[in-house]
Amino acid sequence: MVMLALREHRRLRRLFSGTKDLLRNLSLIEEELKAHIRYEERVLSTRCSGWPLPAQLSEVERLHHGQLFVEDWGDRFWE
Repeated sequence: MVMLALREHRRLRRLFSGTKDLLRNLSLIEEELKAHIRYEERVLSTRCSGWPLPAQLSEVERLHHGQLFVEDWGDRFWE
């Protein structure tokens, strides 16, 4: 399912970057984007609901317990 979604993303990128036959590309973008959004909403999102599982979250917490988070604002943007 993920491979299908990624394949659709690549196809849409190609259509968006195409410079020939723009009206045809826009029409294809409209059709494919609608279908892709429906697929992600109806299929992928339902498969991903309930993820991560509580046991998986507990394992992540166990692996990282006791590690301190250190703020690092060395970037001048934040000054």
